[in-house]
Amino acid sequence: MKRLQQTRSCSSPKSFIFLVPGLGAGTGGLAYNSRVADSISYSNKIQLVDVYTDAHRFRESLPAILKRFMVYPRFFTFFFSLRMMCLYCTFPGMVLQDYEITAFTTLLSWLRKLFGLKTITFIYHFDDREAKSREHALRIRKRRICLSDKIITISDFTAREARLSGYSGSKIYIAKPGTNVPPRNLHSESQAGYKPYVLTVANLFPHKGIDVLINAAALSSSKNLAFLVAGNDKCDHEYTIKLKSLITSLGLQNRFFLLGRVDDNRLQSLFQDALFFVMPSYVEGYCMAVAEARAYGKPVVSTNAGALPELVDHGVDGLLVEPGSSRALASAIDQLFENPRLLNDFQVKSEERAKNLPTWDQTCKTVHEAIFG
Repeated sequence: MKRLQQTRSCSSPKSFIFLVPGLGAGTGGLAYNSRVADSISYSNKIQLVDVYTDAHRFRESLPAILKRFMVYPRFFTFFFSLRMMCLYCTFPGMVLQDYEITAFTTLLSWLRKLFGLKTITFIYHFDDREAKSREHALRIRKRRICLSDKIITISDFTAREARLSGYSGSKIYIAKPGTNVPPRNLHSESQAGYKPYVLTVANLFPHKGIDVLINAAALSSSKNLAFLVAGNDKCDHEYTIKLKSLITSLGLQNRFFLLGRVDDNRLQSLFQDALFFVMPSYVEGYCMAVAEARAYGKPVVSTNAGALPELVDHGVDGLLVEPGSSRALASAIDQLFENPRLLNDFQVKSEERAKNLPTWDQTCKTVHEAIFG
């Protein structure tokens, strides 16, 4: 990626702390964080603080008798607070933070104000699992973002949700993720051993709805169609076990495959050879995997959750269904698989839409405007 060089006033911050929730997880949000950090570091000092990993390593280094007292999340909050107080004493020019971090930083937000530190929060999606109602969710969000000087979101949907949470719209910037352009003259490795297949790229978190996709595969009348899921299978051990057990119990061992993490070359081949792409998520703030499927000209069957309708035009370049409905998902998959003409029409529209996908340079330019503007 070409790094961006910006013209800054003498008052622009030159040093940053960027709080991220675990760079090793390999999620889309963390890939976004890494791109942003790389572009800022071109002419600024930036310190990425991988707070989850740091806290976990510290806990694991302690004797067993002490670990009993280091219980998450209270231990994490205590460790994180001490770490941040030490970092703030270095007087950085600005604090950048992933929204996920704000669950532990409500009190620290006031400390930042005391130190006179500017804060920008990156919001990829709102995780409202702790909320008892929609109103409760909005109150939690407002408390977590109200002291941010600016907010950067990755979709129109997420920006609207931030405004509904009571945040000033004039301080919200939308910087949609860039899309990795497929290499020219891609030599596709044959996915030997698989039937014609549909592809899903997602880390195995419950909100990705892979269990819904497995049930949809069982309900599908397209018995010659295989389902491939590429993504980190170490994120949630219990959920991964549940998915493997479900595959076995439904007799899908020869049709449904959890591939785990794959390297870039394998992923390119998987995209290239897939009939179409499926995303069964319950919530998405954008979904870089769907955008990447677009870059390969692939039609998409997806839920209408969150920002996904911004990437999929129902009946034009893909199909949208309600999240959580295996039957509706199976019906949409069958409709596309059994209708080659419709599949081809959607592919043509997908290739046209791919031309308007944002680049990482455009993304970083918007982020720079938010930070230095």
